[in-house]
Amino acid sequence: MELKESIEQEMKLEQLIESLIVMQGRSNRRLEELLKRVHQIEQYILEAGPQATATQPLDEGYSFIARLEKGKTTPKS
Repeated sequence: MELKESIEQEMKLEQLIESLIVMQGRSNRRLEELLKRVHQIEQYILEAGPQATATQPLDEGYSFIARLEKGKTTPKS
């Protein structure tokens, strides 16, 4: 009886390890995709940076937020 239980536990452990390997592979793939996207965004910023700053100061890009904050009203109950 102990031999059968030992074999079952070994099989369950093997299945668990295989599942963890698959999960780690998926996680690594997502991380690689995320890093690729981050590098794309960094490259876009580097390429667009001088053009954007030459035509529009940084403060003007966020001025609409300040206008919204000034004109904000509280909801009436």
